[in-house]
Amino acid sequence: MKNKSNVSADVDYQLKPTTHHVVVRQVDWVPPAPAGKIQIVSPAVDAQKLTDRQRTFYGEVLAVAQGRKDQHGNRADAPCAVGDMVAFSCVIGCRAVIGSSSRVILNFDEVLAVVDPRP
Repeated sequence: MKNKSNVSADVDYQLKPTTHHVVVRQVDWVPPAPAGKIQIVSPAVDAQKLTDRQRTFYGEVLAVAQGRKDQHGNRADAPCAVGDMVAFSCVIGCRAVIGSSSRVILNFDEVLAVVDPRP
């Protein structure tokens, strides 16, 4: 009998979100400082001062669901689109690890902000 639970680590699986969810790839990113200002970020200091509840994480949106239907049959608008950089909290969402890739699945309400790419 063949073991179907073995998953090859080199296969990249695509997650398709349902109802009102967003699939995000978490990235290490620090917002740029305003023009003319210098911003120094020390990961060691940030880790000591802030707990995971207080930190904001960033990620690239990989997939967006259509949205949940309301009582009139209209779908809710997604707060972001595929390719957007979004901010979210660490204590929300669901982490999915399939193969060698790690993703975060968020509700529409859990997306804190869309990062504007303008300088």
